Amino acid sequence: MLTKIIIAPILILLIHFLQKRFGSIVSGIVPGLPITSGPISYFLVQDQGREYAAASAVASIYGMAAIAVFCFLYIFFMRLRSWQTICLALLGWGTFILGMSYMPARLDVALGFTYLLLFPLAFLMSKYEPQKDLTSFKYAWKLPLKIILVTSLIIAMTHLSTLVSSKWVGLLGSFPIILAVLGTVAHACGEKHAAFGSLKGGIIGSLSSGIFFVIVNLLLETELQAALIYTSAAAASMLFAALLVYGFHRREKAIAALH
Repeated sequence: MLTKIIIAPILILLIHFLQKRFGSIVSGIVPGLPITSGPISYFLVQDQGREYAAASAVASIYGMAAIAVFCFLYIFFMRLRSWQTICLALLGWGTFILGMSYMPARLDVALGFTYLLLFPLAFLMSKYEPQKDLTSFKYAWKLPLKIILVTSLIIAMTHLSTLVSSKWVGLLGSFPIILAVLGTVAHACGEKHAAFGSLKGGIIGSLSSGIFFVIVNLLLETELQAALIYTSAAAASMLFAALLVYGFHRREKAIAALH
């Protein structure tokens, strides 16, 4: 419990710094990475065994598609009020993972289905750019509110994961805690462009998270130590995210040059 209370504020402060330094898209990629679902998966190895964690990793791959669906729906409904938008996006996320619970627990099916959905969504979002916010409102309470909301939701979701099956651990682990908070707070403060950037980054981060869970699932069948497995998966995930950011950035610069 103490670890969760300490880690959540550190994550939000890191994301806050990245947003100030590199922009909203980069700050959105970080919560799209398995920074909450990854540690949960690692602890499952210790508590439930490798077979249980490997099965949960397959469900987590489906969960990455659910995160992308959440981000897309939030962007789609962003013309509405923030509370209406988050309700519709979460309803879409919940409906989607309910459907995913009936999908076969096979790595090849999960990988194919997820990436056939993720890549088109990422490509679509790379072509759309909303107008810049005319006014950037400064609220002193935004950062503390984000820390409180994220910490509370992480504790609640971690507790819930102890009460369900391996499949639902993976699916519920995709709950877009940080992205939901970042998007909703920015939207409520009139910063729609910043909200869009974070959610767009969340879709890119989900692509990288899928790689993380593929590696975890495959390597848990070996004799490698769990710490080495999860470290390798995290490194591959971050490298893939960096390559995606570079690719999308070059594409956007090329499009800008044409205009």
